[in-house]
Amino acid sequence: MFTKILKSFILISSLSLFFIGCDNNVSEEASEIHSSFIPSVYSLDELEVTNRNQVAGGNGDLIVKYAFVRDNAPKDFTTKEMGYMTLMPGDSVGLHKHEGNEDSYLIVSGVGTYTDEDGSQYEIKAGDMTICRSGHSHALSNSGQSPLIFFAVLSGK
Repeated sequence: MFTKILKSFILISSLSLFFIGCDNNVSEEASEIHSSFIPSVYSLDELEVTNRNQVAGGNGDLIVKYAFVRDNAPKDFTTKEMGYMTLMPGDSVGLHKHEGNEDSYLIVSGVGTYTDEDGSQYEIKAGDMTICRSGHSHALSNSGQSPLIFFAVLSGK
């Protein structure tokens, strides 16, 4: 079941890139790609844990296992950042705006509240997907009693 959801999420992320006009052609810059972008498969067990405190003014910690991060993203690559994220009960990522990129979440487990830029709130749970388009804002909080685990992909031009 999870594999089908993940494949659907990857397909949707790829389609979203089409709609923002991204070009998947790799230039000469590809020869200077950061080593974190080389693998095609990233084993969850091999990813390092990073704690990010009060992300975008949110509460608590965002616990992250990044496959790779935007700081090392080649300009011509559309997927800039990818990783598993965990928010413990009561923790959140504050409302923040995306400019020039899109942020997609696939909820793996737990229950949370997704907030969009106009303040509308949506309960999210395992299997749900969200996207914040360029020029828009979003926030996420764990409103449940167990960890909220989600897979995040940041895509951009």
